[in-house]
Amino acid sequence: MCIRDRSSGSYDYLGQFNGHSYFVSNWGQNWEESRDQANADGAYLVVINSEAEREFLESMNREGWVGYYSEKKGSGYTMPGIWKWVNEVDPITGFDLILEESSSTATITATLDKIYSEDITVSLSTSGSAKVTDDYTLSSETITVSSGSKSGTITLTVKEDNIDEADRDTVRLEVASSSYAIESVDQKLLIALEDNDDMPVVSLTASEDTVSENGGTSNITATLSTESGRDVNVNLRVSGTASSSDFTLGGKEIDISEVLTDGLVLNYTFSGDASDGTSNNNDGTVNGATLTEDRFGEENSAYLFDGEDDYISIPNSESLQIEEDITLSTWIKNDASNYWTDYVIYAQDGNFDLRLHQRNNNTAIEAYGRGAGSWDFAGSSGNSLSNDEWVMITVTSTKSSDENSKSKTFKMYVNGELRNTENRIGNRYSINTNNPLAIGSNSNGDHNHFKGTLDDIRIYNKALTDEEVTALYTSQSVQDVNASITISEGSKTGSIELKGVDDVTDESNETVSTKIISAVGASLSSSKSASVILTDDDAVSYTHLTLPTNREV
Repeated sequence: MCIRDRSSGSYDYLGQFNGHSYFVSNWGQNWEESRDQANADGAYLVVINSEAEREFLESMNREGWVGYYSEKKGSGYTMPGIWKWVNEVDPITGFDLILEESSSTATITATLDKIYSEDITVSLSTSGSAKVTDDYTLSSETITVSSGSKSGTITLTVKEDNIDEADRDTVRLEVASSSYAIESVDQKLLIALEDNDDMPVVSLTASEDTVSENGGTSNITATLSTESGRDVNVNLRVSGTASSSDFTLGGKEIDISEVLTDGLVLNYTFSGDASDGTSNNNDGTVNGATLTEDRFGEENSAYLFDGEDDYISIPNSESLQIEEDITLSTWIKNDASNYWTDYVIYAQDGNFDLRLHQRNNNTAIEAYGRGAGSWDFAGSSGNSLSNDEWVMITVTSTKSSDENSKSKTFKMYVNGELRNTENRIGNRYSINTNNPLAIGSNSNGDHNHFKGTLDDIRIYNKALTDEEVTALYTSQSVQDVNASITISEGSKTGSIELKGVDDVTDESNETVSTKIISAVGASLSSSKSASVILTDDDAVSYTHLTLPTNREV
């Protein structure tokens, strides 16, 4: 069995568990061949991490290899041996003993099969990720079995500390040598030391808020609340108005260019507020809606609407007077919907709206436009959407190429895939309105309230092509990591230098925003963003012109 994308016809799909897709191959292979084939296909053999996952696999009633093996001795397997996953992580089930960090002790015993007349000494070797003296101590590295006795002991003591380490360190004890005795089989003990310390909290700051484009620098620093007993890797996402040629981060150019900016007149990423990411300044006023997690689990990066009185109002502006082609796009997680009631994006008078519509106990997204005083159906996603599931909905409207025609073609996309096409004769649909644009209700904010979560709303004054919609979904379905900061074990900080790059172009000041999107070995604080302004130092120069003196009058 293996976990992988559902793209190959060489596997049968079994189902999903805990966010992973499970497949079984259609051919017979041994363990190593199955492992290698899974790796080659961008997957891995199943690693059973819990009792629930084991029960799920058993319910499939299928046989297959899992990613679990025993160390070999010679041409055969050592029994009981040391078992581990193929990713070299020791499993809980493979340990002879599991000890908590909180000053736990264990007695290590060497036992003879019979009494001997002389003292017998058994020398031990130690290995594993845990460190002697730092993580644990041994009362002795030699066990003595006294004359006339069949056993001898030493004590292993786990040391308590206040430093977060790997969730599990390992101690491997082996017989290195012995006097007057031999091993019947290789004698090994694998002991797990369970860490009981909370991960530190990481925050992000900039040493300078404003720097000159002419080589000005600011250190972007990730700081832990306490030292860590392991390296902490902090992943950053870089955004802002500056381009890759305006600055370097860690000595490298960082491409932060947005996709599909041509024709973009409104862009809400909801990163802490309802500010417009375009130069049109179509900032929204939030009424009741609250910031929540987005599809990546980032806090304060999407807006939750309660379905009662929440909405976002956008003042009328020239950039939103769209009378020709248009594209509306948003990420949506629906909580519940009532028949014919819930508006996602709505503009009054000459209107275009994107609404939720409950049908046959399934959630559909439908777009409606109004022209010539009546409403006309403009497209549907179909009855295929589930509540509490993030999807990207995109609607385009394209005017007929015939200048004398008032017809338009509407397209509805779900997750970048075309679901429906509608052609309407005799009507034109547009946002052309003097009233506010509303998100989550009608324009007045007094009825038709949406219940659910919205993020990354885009409005274009053009109709995106099929290929562009697919590209938009692809770019927004993953969270890009542009740079990372490593905080070394035993340290509390790690930094990366942001440096301005000089040019000769007169331009406005630009921004570079860095945000922690994930961290390995630390939890995120509320202070996980840092922004720097790059100040322009170029001025427009004028050439002085002189007229010739010898000219005829």
